Amino acid sequence: MIHLLSLAGKRALAELIAAEPVLAFTFDGTLAPPVVLPSQARMQPALERCFRDLCALLPVAVITGRGLDDVEARLPVRPAYLVGNHGSGCLPGQENDAPRARDICSAWLRQMTDEHGLHKVDPGLLIADHGCSLWLHYRLLRDRPRTMREIERVLGALQPAPVVVGARSGINLLPPDAPGKRATLSTVLDHASRQTALYIGEDEADEQIFRDAPESWLTVRIGRSKDSAARYFLHHQFEVLECLQFLLGTIRRHETAVHA
Repeated sequence: MIHLLSLAGKRALAELIAAEPVLAFTFDGTLAPPVVLPSQARMQPALERCFRDLCALLPVAVITGRGLDDVEARLPVRPAYLVGNHGSGCLPGQENDAPRARDICSAWLRQMTDEHGLHKVDPGLLIADHGCSLWLHYRLLRDRPRTMREIERVLGALQPAPVVVGARSGINLLPPDAPGKRATLSTVLDHASRQTALYIGEDEADEQIFRDAPESWLTVRIGRSKDSAARYFLHHQFEVLECLQFLLGTIRRHETAVHA
């Protein structure tokens, strides 16, 4: 992996900007610093300013497991592509899938609570209904081994069987035909009529994109990992600000050169 803010990384970013890519980010741990509770997640003011400026210059996508209303309230401006629920019921041209996804998630929630009592297993387990997906947050578990065994048992009994997307602090449950992040980003590129993308993510849920990304995509993981398929890395989330500042400067220089 190459550090994105090294000379080689910045050279790759500059070459990518010349191709006018989609700039795609996850929210938690990427645009917003890691937090204990999901409700605490906020972008820093300097990063908000850079994000707002980037949205005025290139198509920006935020792809997250959060619900749309939740993540939009945490952004300084709505980007060209705001995709919640990892794409479930939220993709351009696929909005008609949302009612079915909501029905499935409502049925899962009833099964987990009414039939299995999962919400009572551990006071640190949070179950959030994001509309077209469910989120199980387990960072605050008091008895992690026991609760994780119970989660595994209940998930195995859900009908229809969910697509399980893991993350550092919990898991998303998506409907069986949910597109996944890789297909989601491809759909965004098609809709934007762009050939390439920058994608910055921070956990196992993003490895699907890192593994399957074409050579033309520039993939970045927050936190270096020998097991990651991302081609570039940032040491910490706070380096995202420097990355966006570099992107803004490069875009403006490129536009000046084009119009000179």
